[in-house]
Amino acid sequence: MKNLTLLTIIILAFPVSLAAALSDTLLVQKTLSDPVQRFTIRKQSVENDSVVMPYEVNYSPLSTLQDVLQGRVAGVQVIGQGGLLAQGHHIFIRGNSPFTDSNYPLIIIDGINPYAWNKDNSDIVYSAINPLHSLRISDIESVEILKNGYASALYGFEASNGAIVIRTKKGEAKRPSFSFNSQFGVADASRKLKLMNRDQFVSFIAKTFEPDDTWATWEDKMTHISPNWMLGEDTNWQDEIFNSSLWHTYSLSSQGGTEKVQYYSSLNRTMQEGPVIGNDLENFSGRLNISFTPIDGLEIQSGIAPSNSNITRVVDSYRRASPMSASLLPPTEPVFLNNGRDVNTIPWTFGEYEPLGLDHLNKTELRSFPFFTSVSIDLFRSVNFRALLAGESSELSYNRYREYRHFSRGNEKRFVMDQDYSITFRQSIGSLWEIMIKPGLSVKRYNVENYFSGDITFGNYKYNNTIRSAYLNSVFSYDNRLYFNGILRNDHSLRNRFFDEETRMLNVFGSAKYVVVSPSFNESPLNGLSYLALNVSYGFAENGLPNYPIFNIVPSRIEPERIHHFDMGMEYSFNRLGLSGEIAYFRKSIHDMLTPKHLRYSARFRLENDGTFLNQGVEFSLTTRNLDGRLHWVSGFNFTYLSGKITDISENITRFTGSQFKGEGVNAFYLFNFRGVCEATGMPLFEDNNGEDALFDHSISKRIIAGHPQPKWYGGFSNRLAYGNFDIHVFLQFVYGNHIYSSDLEALTTSYPRLYYNRTQEYFENVWLEPGDMEKYPRPGLTLSPSTLHLNDGSYLRLKDVSLGYNVPGSLTNIFWVSQARIYVSGSNLYTITSFEGWNPDLYQSANLNAPYSRVVSFGVQIGF
Repeated sequence: MKNLTLLTIIILAFPVSLAAALSDTLLVQKTLSDPVQRFTIRKQSVENDSVVMPYEVNYSPLSTLQDVLQGRVAGVQVIGQGGLLAQGHHIFIRGNSPFTDSNYPLIIIDGINPYAWNKDNSDIVYSAINPLHSLRISDIESVEILKNGYASALYGFEASNGAIVIRTKKGEAKRPSFSFNSQFGVADASRKLKLMNRDQFVSFIAKTFEPDDTWATWEDKMTHISPNWMLGEDTNWQDEIFNSSLWHTYSLSSQGGTEKVQYYSSLNRTMQEGPVIGNDLENFSGRLNISFTPIDGLEIQSGIAPSNSNITRVVDSYRRASPMSASLLPPTEPVFLNNGRDVNTIPWTFGEYEPLGLDHLNKTELRSFPFFTSVSIDLFRSVNFRALLAGESSELSYNRYREYRHFSRGNEKRFVMDQDYSITFRQSIGSLWEIMIKPGLSVKRYNVENYFSGDITFGNYKYNNTIRSAYLNSVFSYDNRLYFNGILRNDHSLRNRFFDEETRMLNVFGSAKYVVVSPSFNESPLNGLSYLALNVSYGFAENGLPNYPIFNIVPSRIEPERIHHFDMGMEYSFNRLGLSGEIAYFRKSIHDMLTPKHLRYSARFRLENDGTFLNQGVEFSLTTRNLDGRLHWVSGFNFTYLSGKITDISENITRFTGSQFKGEGVNAFYLFNFRGVCEATGMPLFEDNNGEDALFDHSISKRIIAGHPQPKWYGGFSNRLAYGNFDIHVFLQFVYGNHIYSSDLEALTTSYPRLYYNRTQEYFENVWLEPGDMEKYPRPGLTLSPSTLHLNDGSYLRLKDVSLGYNVPGSLTNIFWVSQARIYVSGSNLYTITSFEGWNPDLYQSANLNAPYSRVVSFGVQIGF
């Protein structure tokens, strides 16, 4: 016990983290002895061990892989940005960087990058469409999360922020088997705001009225705000725009083959309605994977996965383009006029606004055809040649109303081709040493054509790029106890996204792992410790192609960012106690950051190399087998602590949101410090440069770093219990320490500049109206600069997923020639505990009419035969 304690102290005294893995030629995969552990996420360690994800993800109403990953893997943060269907997610692996938009990991499915260069969904076309929405969870065989310098060393600069490598199911040499899955669900908005009703709204206008040259009485002002208020309507606009809707999905898959040929195929159909009217999704997709081994030493794999999606989108970036904006309308206005014959057209600042007429305007069709083919040949006993050809052709067509009656039409075609060729040499030296050396070449080609037409256009453009890479991967192992891995890679981009110039980028990676204790060595457990491995790694990468909007960049000469990764960590297991886990520390520094420098009197900016950023943190994951008898109970817990800051920059970039300050975290909120309301006048008070409370004055009012959008802690906690044929699964997700600046709540808790906006009941009850009031909000009618008054704590604890299932006994299924059958009921986003008063706390940095998540309760059936 003393030895164990001393060893633990030594490890924790140094930075510890997961090191990157060895090549897949030396992978050691954990055995899944539990039959219900069907879905695995392989977290990258030196042996590339699997971290088992509970199998309820196959039966939950989670729509995308991003939803599945949310809160389940230490170091991986997934931010939904609202509950719209097929909406893109923010994905950060071990934090994000200050300036470049290329903060997201590279995602690869069977060798294909579905994001086709724009992997962060930042551009105008893909802003509301997630390319992974058509990937069925039931088609996934494994997911690897590559977290450190190993990712960029394997896949180049595009993976400088990590990689998510997905492999779909392949065939097996067995009799054909079939599986049918079906889910039916009921969805509604998980949260609604408490807004003023008719009486409160009319009372508020009357109490705050002051005669002027425009209106003589409060009734005149009320008529201007709401022309139909005398009809006596009390409309809850949220009830009009939020659906209680049905959705259903079907999936039929087949798997089988002979020793020579194996196959896996699936057909999938999904029809969903989102939480907001006019947000519908219809998708049809298929997948066919074939493996062919004509002779020993030759294997050919090929696959296609065509998909077609029709989506009615909600554009949440512009208030008058989204049905969500109807929530701001006065409750005194009816939805229909003339006894329901006409839709009420409501006056808006720039013309008329028909809130429920926007539910069908934004139509999108996305067609994609991914494909891959790989050939593996054993040239000699220890030499293997492998060639991969993978690509995707996609076309997106859409109609978009940026504002009511302002129309645009777009068409985008993308084609991506990835070729990779490698030779693997394996050799044993004596009885203890093993060596693997793998040189390779890869070529990626991107082609994008985008065309716009209509009232609002954003400029047509074409983009082509070719990236050629050469790499060398080497692995050395000694006695299956000591491992070394080294990778060298050079990327050559023939064209920068913004300028016609070549860019070369270098990646270097090295790691080591030492297995202290392992059952495979026939060793006795050390004080109950059955497995212990220590690892360390270092990586250097260059990133010279950020993903900024193409129309804002002014040509300039830049050098690649220099990124350093340092990781140390340990993995441990106490088999007798049913306990296993990992402790991790990571450190990532970026030098010569690509920093946007805005040009004077222009919305455009120039990129310059300026500044240094340091990101570091701790990861912890623990799995416990609490009961292993008739009642089976397994728990899992993970958390990540994250600390990132800009350590050097020549000049602070000061914005209200998205500020970059030396010594502060990324995208800080730099706001005026609101200090309360003057009881006598109702005027807002702000901290001045002397630290005193004073009326607002730009010259003396003090701005402070009030918070950051990046959380300090995030993670999840899961429990799975099984008794007989019944099982129950519960998963909770948490985020702590981040802030959100909510423009929604700012609009709903002030009376300027939109007099006709409805407001929250909390504002109605806490606004200053007369001298002596001690209230939270200042007197109505004031223009307020962005301040800490509207900065919100974004922490939350969410009951993310619950499912209850029953496996039908074989004595019953055999009657109908069914090999297995399961029925289940599940729910997602059932309850959220948060102090954030908006629709959805699952946001990054700001809120602008982001739709709430759908609360879904579903019933499902899975049949195998």
